[in-house]
Amino acid sequence: MPLDPNNIETSYINSFREGFEHVFQQRGSRTRPFVNVVSQSAEFDFYDRLGVADDVNEIMDRYGDTPMNEVPHERRRIGLRDFDWAKLVDRKDLLRVLTDPSNNYTQAAVWAFGRNFDRLTFEAAFGPAYVGKDGNRTIDFVGTNAGDVTVGDLDQNPDTFEGTTEGIDINASFREDGGNGNTNLTIDKLMAARYTMLEREAIEQDQTVNLFLSSSQLRSLMREEKIQNFDYNTVKALANGEVRTFHGFNFIHTEKVPRTGNIRHCLACLPRAINMAIGQDLTVDVGPRRDKRNIPQIYLAMHFNGSRMWGAQTVKINCDESA
Repeated sequence: MPLDPNNIETSYINSFREGFEHVFQQRGSRTRPFVNVVSQSAEFDFYDRLGVADDVNEIMDRYGDTPMNEVPHERRRIGLRDFDWAKLVDRKDLLRVLTDPSNNYTQAAVWAFGRNFDRLTFEAAFGPAYVGKDGNRTIDFVGTNAGDVTVGDLDQNPDTFEGTTEGIDINASFREDGGNGNTNLTIDKLMAARYTMLEREAIEQDQTVNLFLSSSQLRSLMREEKIQNFDYNTVKALANGEVRTFHGFNFIHTEKVPRTGNIRHCLACLPRAINMAIGQDLTVDVGPRRDKRNIPQIYLAMHFNGSRMWGAQTVKINCDESA
C-alpha cells in the first residue's frame, strides 16, 4: 500500500541513544581532602584542646618549694546530623528507556552528598563552636569591621582560652594603602591573611594555607597589577590554571563558597582548623519498596557534622564580586 503523502509523519522513525548525560555541576566534595576527617561513634563527641603553658620559673633560692604550673584545657562538642536521599524508579519508566537510569541517579546523589559535605564544612568554619564541659557555651566567629583585619578576642588570649569570639576576618574594603571602597580578592588581602596567622603563631613560615575561592576571585587576581608585573612564565601559568599555589596559598576552586549578596566569604585554613566528624559514611541501598508495589528504590544516607577547632587558623576573606 503506497504511503499517503499527506500523512508522511506516519513513516517517521523514532530512535533513542543509550545512556544519560549529567548536567554541569560540582561532582562531589572539594573540601573533604583539606579538612581533618575523624570518626565519631556517638551522637555527641568532645574534642579536648590544650592552651599555652605557663612561663617557666626562674629558680632564685635553694631548697625552695617546687611551684605548680598550669596548662589551660578546653573542649569542643560535635553533634552528628543525619541526611538521606531517595528515588523511586518505576518499572514503567524503565520500559520507556533503553538504559537503566539507576546507576546515573546514584551517581548524581553521591555528588549531591559531596556538595552537602562542603556546605557543612563552611558552616563549621564560620558558625558557632560549642565549647565547655557539656558543650553548652558558644564561641562565635569574629564579626567584620570596615576596612580592618579583625581577630577574635579568644585568639588574642590564647593563654587562658577566655573570650566569646575567635577567627580572623578580613573586611571586603581592606586595603594596605588605606583607600576606600570594597575590592574582590587582592594580594593585599592574601598578605593580610598570611601575616595575621603568622603573628598569632598559627602557621609556620614555610607552611601552605588552603584557600577556597570561586572563579570570581581567580579572575580578580589575574587583574591585579602586582601579579601582572611578575615574571611572564608565572603569570602565564596562573592564567592557564597550571599553578594552584601563590604567595603561600593553595587555591581550591568551588562555587559553593558561601556568599551574602555580592560578598563572597572565602575560607583560608589549615586542615586541623576544622574537624569533620563522620558517624557513618555514605551508604547506598537499592531494593524493592514493599509498600510501593515492589518498585525499586535507591536510598543513600550519611551521618556527619563539623566544628571549628582553631580560630587562629581559620580566616574569612570577604570579597566583593561586584567591585
